[in-house]
Amino acid sequence: MIARVIAAALPLAMSGCGLPADVVVLIPDESGTVGEVIVHEGTSTADLHRPLAAVNTGSEASLRNVFTAPQSDVSSEFAGALAATPRAPLIYTLYFETGSAELDARSRRDFETASATAKGTKYADISVVGHADATGSDAYNLALSLRRAEAVRGALVAAGVPSEIIEITYHGSGNPLVPTPHGVAEPRNRRVEVTVR
Repeated sequence: MIARVIAAALPLAMSGCGLPADVVVLIPDESGTVGEVIVHEGTSTADLHRPLAAVNTGSEASLRNVFTAPQSDVSSEFAGALAATPRAPLIYTLYFETGSAELDARSRRDFETASATAKGTKYADISVVGHADATGSDAYNLALSLRRAEAVRGALVAAGVPSEIIEITYHGSGNPLVPTPHGVAEPRNRRVEVTVR
């Protein structure tokens, strides 16, 4: 896995900055996970695999000097790039009563959390994906999964989420969380997944 990398395409042109120009810094994601990046300059390479590992790409010789960039320098000098990095999506799974577009009791609280997150996320992009279990016909399940997705979208809009940032799709019983034979009721497949990006 390659973590977020602020690459040489983003040279520093600041006077008195703490990091060299043309620096590559390996930045952990929100959970602290870091991947690896290999930087090439001519015939030389540098392997960055630790959080905040950095190297100047100015010459082949500079690749031998891998260092740890101070967090304060990274935060200030790459503030714009870090702010533009996509945030990790938050996924809420809401479950429904059998043959219905009504949330089950446990999912009503989860909806409130999803709704609060959607309203509180600046520049949010929200997808609402409806599903059904395999107890009805394909046509029935497709229509039911659409009704469920529309019900959640409607509830989000009623809670104050702008309708134009919500996209809905639906799969009927065609994308089960728990695969079952046709005709088998599975509560975990009667769901809507709300993703807030």
